[in-house]
Amino acid sequence: MKLSTVLTASLMFLLPAPSIGQDGKSIAQVPVYKVGEQWHFDVEFKLPNRNPNSLIARVERVERANDKEVWILRTTRDGQRTWLLIDPLTGGLKNEFGFDENSANQVGPMRREYLPAAAVAQFPLEVGKSYPVVQKFVAPQGTSGTTDLKAKVAALEKIKFDSGEIDAFRIELTGSWFSGGGGGKLEDIVWYAPSIKQFVKREHKDFYSGFIENHRITSVVQFKPAP
Repeated sequence: MKLSTVLTASLMFLLPAPSIGQDGKSIAQVPVYKVGEQWHFDVEFKLPNRNPNSLIARVERVERANDKEVWILRTTRDGQRTWLLIDPLTGGLKNEFGFDENSANQVGPMRREYLPAAAVAQFPLEVGKSYPVVQKFVAPQGTSGTTDLKAKVAALEKIKFDSGEIDAFRIELTGSWFSGGGGGKLEDIVWYAPSIKQFVKREHKDFYSGFIENHRITSVVQFKPAP
């Protein structure tokens, strides 16, 4: 389901471009989130054993933000809600929690903890930068998993977004994943757009026993700035 947009093309081009460093290169600094910022995502699955038109839509909205923590509420099209706790110093994902409308802050039990904070984009970003991305998650029920990747900021590109285009850093990641006694190769290409503080597009592939296990494309189809 294609979500309608709220921004006109003229407004989109007023969003800030990447900043320029002392060496003249475009750079992206760690995002500063504001309460009320909201992103609409479409997630498309590409494997032949899935309906090629299958789509999951979700909304993520910043509900609380300060210099110590950022809380983003994710709501899927079927109404499921999850809290994402972001580290404001790195922009990385620290924890995932369930939603509990009966608790004082509406935060339910922890579902996953990431050690260290899961940060695919390591700021400041600039073309040519390379870095390792090692992520481990643990869950209360005892499950865990690890990804061991190498990332390279390959280019600054124009990506189609809303009625126009948006500047985005293309980050290419390759490596491996391990979980539950299994593992395999992993490939990710992400396009980080500083003006919307988000991966405007992400193409993920992981493999098991030499065969592709997952192939999905996640795209931001709408960005709503803070009021």
